[in-house]
Formats: sequence, C-alpha cells, structure tokens
Amino acid sequence: MPTVNSTFILQVADYLAWETKLGTGQKPITVFIVDDQQEIRKALRELLDLERDIRVIGEAGNGTDAIHPMLRKLVPDVILMDVRMPGINGIEATTRLREVGLRSKVVVLTQFREYLPQAMRAGADAALNKMESLDRGGLASIIRMVVQR
Repeated sequence: MPTVNSTFILQVADYLAWETKLGTGQKPITVFIVDDQQEIRKALRELLDLERDIRVIGEAGNGTDAIHPMLRKLVPDVILMDVRMPGINGIEATTRLREVGLRSKVVVLTQFREYLPQAMRAGADAALNKMESLDRGGLASIIRMVVQR
C-alpha cells in the first residue's frame, strides 16, 4: 500500500487553518492535483492559489498515490488528473476511484488528444488539454463548472 507523504498531510492542515480564517461560512472548492511532473503541479497550484474560492489541498506525483485511501477520506471537490504517469496511469486511477464510489469530480489533463475519449469512458467529468489548463481563467472556469454539475 502506498504511503502518504508529509507534504500531503501539511497541505490538509493548512487547508483547515485557512478555512477557519476565511470566516465566511462558505467552503472553498477543494482541489487535489495528480501529475508526475513537479513543475506542472507547481504551476497549477500557483494559478489556483490566485483564486479566492479555490484551494489546493494536496497533490500526488503518480496514479498509485492518487488512489490512496487517504484521498478517499479527504474527498476533494475536484481532482486534476494527468493521464501519462509511471505506474498506474490517470485513466486507470480514475476508473479505480469511480469503482470505490469517490464523489470527487475528475478533470483529466493531457497533452495527447487520443486519450480524451478513454478518460471520459473511465468516468472523468471533464478533459482539458494540459497546456490550455495553464491559462488561469480557463482552468478555474472548468473547475467551477464541474462542481456545479
């Protein structure tokens, strides 16, 4: 069984403290990022940190960590899922998360259009070209859209 890294736990604690400080009674949209490229995870996090109503609460560098039971307990509103990763790929991870009944919305990010139909059949709620996702407004809009469905 995969282990949860300390970064994941610190981000959860940070989210809980942030939610308390917000004081509006309104919860932010919670996002978990899964991508094997640290630079992409960092860029996505930085973009989403600019949005007042969206909060990144954790990340994983592969599909195996994405299906960890801790994620199922945390239940982020949205999971941003890369497709091509070592070990379990994003399509398989999405399938497994759906099989266990995880309610999180899954937005698949990929540079390869040929994976988009497979991702949707696996249970993704939306699919987006990875490079297009680096546009602040586009990514935030997709996240808000899938949460409202």
